[in-house]
Amino acid sequence: MNVKRERLYGIWTTMRMRCENPRDRKFALYGGRGIKVCAEWSDYRAFRAYVVTLPHYNEPGRMIDRINNDGDYAPGNVRWATNVEQADNRRSNHYITLLGERKTIKYWALDSRCAVIEQTLRTRLSKGWTFERAFTTPARLYGRS
Repeated sequence: MNVKRERLYGIWTTMRMRCENPRDRKFALYGGRGIKVCAEWSDYRAFRAYVVTLPHYNEPGRMIDRINNDGDYAPGNVRWATNVEQADNRRSNHYITLLGERKTIKYWALDSRCAVIEQTLRTRLSKGWTFERAFTTPARLYGRS
């Protein structure tokens, strides 16, 4: 089999380009901020041998993802993730700690203890409410007695 036709080969090539090629459109987000591909994975066969052993390998809709966004592409710091998991692992996410737990607003809104939907929670926070108040204050029901 020609490895250059494997989906995984394309993933490996793209990963290396965004970390190593200053002309790559995503270089600033990866190589430009110091993210590297470990030396061992400069060899496709070594990369392939490791990532095919990870859970969810080859499941539809999963892509390679760094667990620690500030860490390199290296053994122990990659996983096969869905688009949702990757979006939840962005540097731009804002985490809030409450009740001894750390979650994004999206996941706090899904928590059964949250008194309102996500949009209400976000609106309240944009108006300057504390997170605890926004989280625990029930929504008013307009037009109801």
